[in-house]
Amino acid sequence: MLQVDVRFFSNLGDLMGTRGVAVSLPDAATVADLAQRLQELYPERAALLTHAAFLIDRKGTTPATELADGAQVLLLLSLGGGQESPCSPGNLTLRSE
Repeated sequence: MLQVDVRFFSNLGDLMGTRGVAVSLPDAATVADLAQRLQELYPERAALLTHAAFLIDRKGTTPATELADGAQVLLLLSLGGGQESPCSPGNLTLRSE
C-alpha cells in the first residue's frame, strides 16, 4: 500500500469542505486510480472533481502517471476557459469492481 497527500487548492478546498486528505492506495496506483478513489470518498462532489487537474510534486500528470508513496498531489479547479486537463477524472474511464 502507498499513501499520498491530496491537497485541494484555493476555492476547490472551500467547495470540498477540506483543504486536504490522506489517501491510501494499492502499490503501483495511478492518477486514474486516485481519481476513482476520490470520487468514492466524495460522491457528492464527483461532478466537481471532473474539472480538476492533478499535479504531483508540482508536475503535470496523465491518467497513467504512477503515484509514489508519500507523493503530494495538488488538485486545481478550472472554473472556465482554457483546455480541460487530460488527467481530470472526467477524461478517465473509471472501473467498477
